[in-house]
Amino acid sequence: MAGQVKKSAYNDRDTAIEVLHTDFGYEKEEIAKYMDEGNSYLELKNCMLHAYASKVPLSEIIEMRKLYGWAKINYNLKLSAQDLWEVNIEHQADRMEKFMGLDRAIVIEWMHKGYGVHQVKRASFIARHIDMPLEDILAMKTRKIKWSEVAVSLGLRPEDCRE
Repeated sequence: MAGQVKKSAYNDRDTAIEVLHTDFGYEKEEIAKYMDEGNSYLELKNCMLHAYASKVPLSEIIEMRKLYGWAKINYNLKLSAQDLWEVNIEHQADRMEKFMGLDRAIVIEWMHKGYGVHQVKRASFIARHIDMPLEDILAMKTRKIKWSEVAVSLGLRPEDCRE
């Protein structure tokens, strides 16, 4: 199984490497090396998030992971579930600002209110096209109503929720 991406939405190894490189900034060769050692996309993503949160080099997190479960690693790094949640939100907000031009503070604010990054991103894209508070746009989306339907109901094109 070495070199294959396991248990992931990213079935293609090259795609997984590209996504991790883009999301966390590690060199593609380093990511490929860890995948060749049998680490899955999700395992590496979690290791990278822990490295980001703790400011510990990724190589050290990978070595810890060979020996311990996440509870012991979190204890050793003095990371609580709340710490990881906060760091994940900050990381997502940084990505949304860097790659999509979204306001980092707004992403953090709405994620703290329980909205996922995908929801904040789509509502923000719609808000670029109309004069409507983000809160009202977010309230329109339900599990049964797609973002494209929200866009159309506001007189926009379905793709306006994606750009």
